[in-house]
Amino acid sequence: MTPAFRGCGGDVARQTTVRKVVEAVGISRVYQMPSRLRFRPAPPGTGIAFHRADRNACVAASLDRASLSEGRLVLGRSPGQVEGVEHLLAAVVAQGLTDVFVELDGPEPPAFDGGASTFAEMLWEAGVATGRRFVPTLQVRAPFRWECEHGAVELRPAGSLVVEAREAGHDGNGQRVRLHVTPRSLTAELAAARCPAWTGASRAREALFGSGAPARRSWSPAGEAHRHHTLELVGCLALLGHPLQAEVVVTGPALDLALPALRSALAQTGVLDLTAPGRPVPLWGARRLLDLDGVAAGMG
Repeated sequence: MTPAFRGCGGDVARQTTVRKVVEAVGISRVYQMPSRLRFRPAPPGTGIAFHRADRNACVAASLDRASLSEGRLVLGRSPGQVEGVEHLLAAVVAQGLTDVFVELDGPEPPAFDGGASTFAEMLWEAGVATGRRFVPTLQVRAPFRWECEHGAVELRPAGSLVVEAREAGHDGNGQRVRLHVTPRSLTAELAAARCPAWTGASRAREALFGSGAPARRSWSPAGEAHRHHTLELVGCLALLGHPLQAEVVVTGPALDLALPALRSALAQTGVLDLTAPGRPVPLWGARRLLDLDGVAAGMG
């Protein structure tokens, strides 16, 4: 988790990034093409930034860049967009990284085992470098609830990030998972959960790259699907742009529920505040992203 410090205004996090470059190659889920992924250290103020090496373009992981396409998270616009990165982002959130470059040579990361296990393993191998700067944390000042016909999202005050996901329409008797989000809990409870339609790499490529890994827990199909949707929800929390301290309770976790709920929470006055040592921080002015176009030109 991100190292924290108790200041006059509340908890703040130390800036963190990966300690070293790590990379892996696999097959993308939708395009079924070889895909290379690299995690690179990033300076303070970068946030989570995706670099498309094939397009020499960067896109920030942020709510204002996010949309959905066929049930997958999309950041940015064609031709420099990145797609299907929700599992990867969940691993970044659990690792507590505030700044990292994610380099891809195409629009989609490798699918690996269909969950987040390999992303978590890569970040564990990369290690965490803690900087001297503080990054304000996003904290819940007033309970918040957003709901639609498919489910609901609640944000409650908490001293760390806790996620509870309940299955919709079962009056408390359906699937349920609750965890304090850390690298260990993500690996134990969510990372191995594959998307419901996952069948692994195509047979034509299995010999070279391998197929999807078997389930690593004795979950029922419904249980694995629920945990996978919860994994995607955790990934969406990266789009807030700051470490979040909150109890997030979701009924019917889904990407099309998470995005509008998080946007509504940010837009509603008095729900979320940023805290820094000894002073309040304007919600939209605490961090300034680097000029990502300039970064892309330098990396290209």
